[in-house]
Amino acid sequence: MKFPLLAAVVLLFSVTALQTASGVPLRLCTDGDPQYGGAVDAVFPQDSKAILTRLGTLPDLDVTIRAMPWRRCLADVVSGHIDGAFAVSATEERRKAMRFPSRGGQIDTTRRLYSFHYRVYRLKGHAFVWNTVLIQDKGQVIGVPGGYSMGATLRRLGIEVDDGAPDISGNLRKLVQGRVQAVVLPARGADALIRSNAEWSAQIEATGRPFQGRANYLVFSHGFYQQHTALADAIWHRVARLPAVGQ
Repeated sequence: MKFPLLAAVVLLFSVTALQTASGVPLRLCTDGDPQYGGAVDAVFPQDSKAILTRLGTLPDLDVTIRAMPWRRCLADVVSGHIDGAFAVSATEERRKAMRFPSRGGQIDTTRRLYSFHYRVYRLKGHAFVWNTVLIQDKGQVIGVPGGYSMGATLRRLGIEVDDGAPDISGNLRKLVQGRVQAVVLPARGADALIRSNAEWSAQIEATGRPFQGRANYLVFSHGFYQQHTALADAIWHRVARLPAVGQ
C-alpha cells in the first residue's frame, strides 16, 4: 500500500489514490484550496493521512481522494458524481442532501471526525464588536469562505455576508483591504496563516470569544449509502474521532 504525500496532492489539486486490491470504489473529495489545505495540514497533521490509513485497513475498498473547491465538492456529492466528502459540518440542508452518520434518527456525534471553532477577526483598533452576540452597525459586512455553512448561519442572524472569496487567505486579504469589516473563519487555520504573514500579524486580531463550535463528519452520497450501507457504517466506525486533532 502506498500513501503519497497528501499535503502535496492537496496543494496541486490532483488525485490521491490508495493502491489496494480491486474492490468497491470509494471516491472522496475534500477542500482543495491550497492556502487552507496547507494550514490544515500544519495544525491537523493526521487528518487526511489518518483517514487513508484507517480506510486502508478495510478489505476490498479502492479509495480515491480528490481535492477541489469546497462548493464543487459538496455539489458533486449531492449529484452522486462523488461518493463522499470530508470534513463536512451538519446543516438542515446538508442533512437532506447527504448521508451523515446517524443513530435513532439523529446525527451520531460520537462518529464525528473532529470539532473546531470559528472566530471573528477584525483589524486592530477597529470598532467591530463581538461578545457572544455579534453587534453589527448598518452597512458592515462580514467575510466568510464560499461554501462554508457559517455563511448561512450569519445570514439567519440578519448579518450581511460576503462569501465571494473561496478560502481563508482571500478573506484575510479582503479584511486588510477594507472590503469587509470582519471575517469569521476556522480559528486554527486562520491563526496559522496570520502567524505566517508579518503584515497580517501586525494588522489583524481575533476579537471576543470563539463564535461557534462545529463538529465535522465524513459524509456519503445517498446513492453510495443505499448501495453499500454496511460498508459505509464500517467506514464511519473506523475513521471516527481521529486522534491528535483538538477541539
